[in-house]
Amino acid sequence: MRPVTQRNGKVRESKGSVLVLTLMVGGLLVFFCIVAFCFFLLLSENKKGKARVEEMAVNLAKTLNDGDRVGQVNNVIARSRELVFLSRHCETQASIRKLENWEPLSHYLVNEARSGAELVEAERKHQIDVSRKAVRYFADYTNLRTSEKPVFKLPFWHTWDAEIDTITFGCTDDTQSNVENSAIYPELREYDEHCKYFQKGSNLYMGNINAKLPSPDNDLDFKLTALPAPVENTVAPARIITARAFKPSGVVYQHLKPTEAKFDQIPTAIEADDLVWITALSEHEQQMKITARAATTGGMPAPKSEIPQ
Repeated sequence: MRPVTQRNGKVRESKGSVLVLTLMVGGLLVFFCIVAFCFFLLLSENKKGKARVEEMAVNLAKTLNDGDRVGQVNNVIARSRELVFLSRHCETQASIRKLENWEPLSHYLVNEARSGAELVEAERKHQIDVSRKAVRYFADYTNLRTSEKPVFKLPFWHTWDAEIDTITFGCTDDTQSNVENSAIYPELREYDEHCKYFQKGSNLYMGNINAKLPSPDNDLDFKLTALPAPVENTVAPARIITARAFKPSGVVYQHLKPTEAKFDQIPTAIEADDLVWITALSEHEQQMKITARAATTGGMPAPKSEIPQ
């Protein structure tokens, strides 16, 4: 009977080992299933967050050229520049021809044109502040509306609303302005061609340049913003752009707060970073950053003026 007892003991021990092994394998399978499910949730949250951030970036980009304000400022700058050049040219001709009766008037017109150019430059700087305030308001309003409770909750997974962490101003790379170089004033066109202010193929002024005039008016600024020009009355829509196409100029909003960065040109594109807070398989919160970039709408067709022959 003793050998039988030993054999039964071995059988019980073997069954116990198989049961323990089965429980361990089952536990590992459950653990791997949970990890795989968390990974799936992470990918799903990233995809959903990417779509949300891209939509937000496009809406933000639209505010940068709301009502074609950037395109109109560009056109006004170009016309103001032509006025200063023409007024100076008339004053020079009156002096050369010794038209003493016309010299006071021509000098007055030069001063008027220069004062107008300074007002236009002040308005251009104001438009930068308008863009800054619009973006800051959008970001603050969006962050205040985020819920403090998890928007998706499982025993091992919590997801909170995304917050706008950083917004960067910039423009699209290798983009010209929406303003055509005029052939009405041959001397000015020759000067612009010498300075390479415009591209001969498209006849458009280059983007983000300071098209200064020759002395004595070279103290004035005529800064043209990079903005897509209309193509046969078709205006470029606000759109998502790649990281390679985005050219940053400065951070306007960072760590949920506005910055004091200064900008030389009116922004026409933005880069937005959203932070999504996630708790998975532990009590420690993790950040997931999602970035999107968008460019604003292009310039509207400039009003055509009929010059009497």
